[in-house]
Amino acid sequence: MLTVRPPIRPNTDTARRYALAFIRPILLTLVLLMTIPDANAAKLSTEAHYTLNMTHGADRLFHVECRFPERTGTETVLTLPVWSPGSYLIREYAKNLSHFEAFNSDGDTLKFEKFAKDRWRIEHKDGDDLVVRYRIYGGELTVRTPYITSLRAEWQTTSVFAAPLDEELSAWTIRTIVPKGWTSDVIATKIPGDSDTWRGAGHDRFYDTVGMAGPLTTWPFEIGGVPHRLVFDGDGNYKQDEILPLVAAGMRQVEKIFRGDMELVDGRSPALPVDDYGILTVLDNQGGGGLEHIRGTLLLWERWSLKSRWDRMRFATLCVHEYIHFWNVKSIRPNNFYHYHYDQENYTRNLFEIEGFTSYYDVLLTGRGLATLDDAKDWVTDWLKLWEREIQTHEGYPGKDVQNLREASFEAWIKFYRRDENYANHNIHYYRKGALVAALLDASIRAQSNDEKSLDDVMHQLWVNHLDTGAGYDVDGVRDIIVDVTGFDPTEFWARYVTGTDPLPYDDLWLKRIGFTLEQPEDDAWLGVDFATKHGQVICKTVHDGGPAEAAGLSNGDELVAIDGWRVLAASGTADWNYQERITALDPGDTMTVTLAREGKLMERTLTAAVNPAKVKLKPVDEPSEEQIAAFRAWCGLPHPGEMDE
Repeated sequence: MLTVRPPIRPNTDTARRYALAFIRPILLTLVLLMTIPDANAAKLSTEAHYTLNMTHGADRLFHVECRFPERTGTETVLTLPVWSPGSYLIREYAKNLSHFEAFNSDGDTLKFEKFAKDRWRIEHKDGDDLVVRYRIYGGELTVRTPYITSLRAEWQTTSVFAAPLDEELSAWTIRTIVPKGWTSDVIATKIPGDSDTWRGAGHDRFYDTVGMAGPLTTWPFEIGGVPHRLVFDGDGNYKQDEILPLVAAGMRQVEKIFRGDMELVDGRSPALPVDDYGILTVLDNQGGGGLEHIRGTLLLWERWSLKSRWDRMRFATLCVHEYIHFWNVKSIRPNNFYHYHYDQENYTRNLFEIEGFTSYYDVLLTGRGLATLDDAKDWVTDWLKLWEREIQTHEGYPGKDVQNLREASFEAWIKFYRRDENYANHNIHYYRKGALVAALLDASIRAQSNDEKSLDDVMHQLWVNHLDTGAGYDVDGVRDIIVDVTGFDPTEFWARYVTGTDPLPYDDLWLKRIGFTLEQPEDDAWLGVDFATKHGQVICKTVHDGGPAEAAGLSNGDELVAIDGWRVLAASGTADWNYQERITALDPGDTMTVTLAREGKLMERTLTAAVNPAKVKLKPVDEPSEEQIAAFRAWCGLPHPGEMDE
């Protein structure tokens, strides 16, 4: 079966450095983790020892102890971060902290003062050990916030552990205390012979650590000679033989891109300079998500959504996405992301390259992984629906004509993670648009070079540059590397689709070449309004700019009272008729009169349903050419649907 051409090979000196680094694993780790001189190098270096007690889950509390040996001076200011790297929202972790106490090594109580939302000033003797204890409430279940019950727990070092202000954590340990029947897993180095303690070095390394505890299920596997593990924290409908091959296959394609054609050294991949990699999966009854870390990731997934082919494939794309971030953002990253400020926003205009490229590759490389499985042809249809979903999501945002990718990146802190009912009208989903623009970019490179070059080569070269120089890139650095590596000049492309808001030409730049087209069903009626149920009322949540509802005069926040004189019901199954059934029965061109309540005042408006502009379908052409079939296989490795019909 055809596979993508291996990316460009680094020079001989670079390859020799890889080999030398593998002889000395600790040096290789430092190449990855500390290639840029630390901005905190001039700061006081300090040691820290943390204990996280999770035996109080019924109270939803983590009990935390922080020990800082032999403090210099007579005062220490401790601070708790306000956000977690990889998440572009101020989280205010200190809001969860209570019962703050401070002691010396003899157990004597120390005087302290909280003088800012995230800072505590503590008085002590010069040379004394400082011991601080407090509690963290874990009531919000996300991959960025602490969470604990009597059933399981998950946390981030940023969300639970304070550290001295303006000091560098040179060495640290984390010890966990868990209830009987639980085990812990922390994305760090376990101390030999101690099942409950982990260690590490470096301030940014510390705040790039997460953990999970509970009745854990762990499945080990290997990539490039490096141990990996997939961990679940409780009950769910997951089966090892159904999920692990899918996840591992996609992740192996990631490692393949960044390693290129370099050989294993002593049985290990030179692209994986870590001792291990963990995928910690928190199961719940809400939506999924993930947050990347240098030696692993913390995922959130629906507990009972791991059985169907579609759900398993979606889960695999999430694992692949966070694995790509091991290289693309944890190593390859903008220059201003090498030294984080944990008490304020860290802005970037490069979320297109960080998240857009990654979102493109999480689908593509999952597909290439599927191509290596025995039943590859059975997955093609479902895999193509992932691309259809990407297109539909982007095209459903009226804000695609307003906000470009650079603006979406810079404003993520105040907009993307704080979306209100009007978000879609003025903003974009930079993951979705970023993925599609990356697809068009890759297709353009492939078309110019007849598949001799691709975005794969660019990603690999970015990794080589990082190892060779330790440098990041400025806002247009990736664009310049594209020219150097592939010969494709993306200047006009950038102006139209990255810094501009031109409509994305899916057919012309991408789909025609691989034997596909987009069709728009003409029987899918659209009103241009999203409804939500609130306090038993049906509310117009978002009225889309340019849609039928806006043209009829509907407004965000209106209550939908009746349709064509018939009272609407907020929940189905409570009567013979409800608003959802009426709307579903519409055809484009049909009209209906709605009764609204706006700030309590009743009014009537008449809507005319239109064809839904976002409900596009991805279809293979009837008779793909040999060139189209070859281009499709070169791109994703899977058999073309037209090829399978023969």
